Amino acid sequence: MPNNNINKVLSIVDKKNHKRLFLITILLFISGILEALSIGAIFPLIELIVGKEKSQIVEIFTNLFGFENISFQNFINVLIYILITIFSLKILFQIFVAKIWSKYLYNLQSNISLALLKKYLDMDYTFHIKNNSSSLIKNVQIETNNFTQFILVPFFQLIADLFNVIFILSVLFMLNFKTAFFILVFLVIAYYLLRIVRTKSLKKAGDIRYSLEGIRLKEIQQGLNGIKEIKLGSIENIFLENYKIINRNYTNTLAKFNFLKQLPKLWYEISGLLIVLFFLLFLNNTQTRIGFLDFIPLLGVYGFAAFKLLPSVNRITSSIQSLNFQKKIISKIYDDLNLKNNSKFIKNSIKKNIVFSHGIKIENIKFSYNDNKEWVLNDLSLQINKGECIGIIGVSGSGKTTLLDILSGLLTPKYGNILIDNKSIYENIISYRSIIGYVSQFIYLQDDTLDNNIIFSKPENFNREKLIEAKKLSLINEFSEKLLLKGESIVGENGISLSGGQRQRVGIARALYRDPEILIFDEATSALDTTSEENIIKNIEKLKRRKTMIIITHRKSTLRDCDKIYTLKEGKLYLEK
Repeated sequence: MPNNNINKVLSIVDKKNHKRLFLITILLFISGILEALSIGAIFPLIELIVGKEKSQIVEIFTNLFGFENISFQNFINVLIYILITIFSLKILFQIFVAKIWSKYLYNLQSNISLALLKKYLDMDYTFHIKNNSSSLIKNVQIETNNFTQFILVPFFQLIADLFNVIFILSVLFMLNFKTAFFILVFLVIAYYLLRIVRTKSLKKAGDIRYSLEGIRLKEIQQGLNGIKEIKLGSIENIFLENYKIINRNYTNTLAKFNFLKQLPKLWYEISGLLIVLFFLLFLNNTQTRIGFLDFIPLLGVYGFAAFKLLPSVNRITSSIQSLNFQKKIISKIYDDLNLKNNSKFIKNSIKKNIVFSHGIKIENIKFSYNDNKEWVLNDLSLQINKGECIGIIGVSGSGKTTLLDILSGLLTPKYGNILIDNKSIYENIISYRSIIGYVSQFIYLQDDTLDNNIIFSKPENFNREKLIEAKKLSLINEFSEKLLLKGESIVGENGISLSGGQRQRVGIARALYRDPEILIFDEATSALDTTSEENIIKNIEKLKRRKTMIIITHRKSTLRDCDKIYTLKEGKLYLEK
């Protein structure tokens, strides 16, 4: 993994976790030493078993542990006990490291997922207009999991196995330099030959997987969210066919990755076999000079080392392979965690509460959704006095909803400003939004109770009197009292168990429950029947002068009691009444 990607990984892993990262690296280092000791300790035991009582290593053990006067049989027993102790300590330590390692990694995954969701929620509304929600969901849920599984786990596995290989080879070099050097050269050549074959294929496959993962999730969401229209149009097969093609390409990419993942194991098995055969060939050609018996301890240790070494080398290759395959995840998560809000007002926001006493003034605002200067709103100005009820009409696409989104603080104009009592709302946009109640034509409902969808906050902190009043004004009691569990009835995903008009009543009740100073209605009664609309309008009119209201609608009759009515045309407002 290039240094740039390593730096990105360290950046994604926040600084608070860097110390733990270093600690785990130290633990893996110690684990590698214990692995090498467990292999080195076998050599003197095998030498004694084959009758080499005068070997240099046996003499070192004898002097080190003071075994000069011990019998040969007891000496072997003691070495076996030492070996059992070393292996037991190694296994217990590795279990401890595995537990620490796993807990750290998956806590890290949780933190990264949370940080990414927070970043998305903190981004301005324009960001969410431009980005598909399925891609954001994929990044928060799937890609953070992939980052752990295919980046962090292989990264730590790579470190652990590198330590193992380095220390095991060090032991082998101490036992026989020429043979160990031959093994090292052979493994390096085997690795680079394999790398030449796989690297480009893995990177390409990884990029394709990342792209298709998002498309798959989008197709699933579109198929399930639009189930009503799909069934009415009998077009299930069209959605299935689209998903089938994308899913097949996705699984083919995973199949290619899995195939490439199997290659190192097979390649190193062949390489290991060749090493053993060449080693035996070497022994056969030198046994007359050295004696075959002298090589049995060495052969035993090298055999046991190969048992440990080849899986480690295989895992190193697989880890590097996984890092190459999922490299795009690193850049995506890093880039998204470092996203910046484009709004100059958000950046300059200060902690100073907005006070609304006199009026709202929109000053010469210009807005476009892109940079090609196609102004949706062009030098638009408006004065709204506190307690006034303002109506706005206009043809579809004239920018009515855009104007309300700007007025509510969701969107920020390219030019111009919005003032409350001659102070910019952008001095503290959060405080300003707290005095806004917004009822959209598309009401979002959670798969929760009716009352919780009105409260739309922590249920334990709700105000019962406000809830009762909001339900009364929005006429929710007309249908909620007929429900089996009344306010505790579950409305289903996106309020699927409610009618369109009932959902709009919930949206109105939600805005009223907050008891805001400014109420904004964007086609808020469009799904209601005429009688229900008239009754709700009458109730809302009771709030006149107590609340400042801005109403957008296609029905002029809805605006009959407004103080002023404007028409939005070509990005400007024209007074009608």
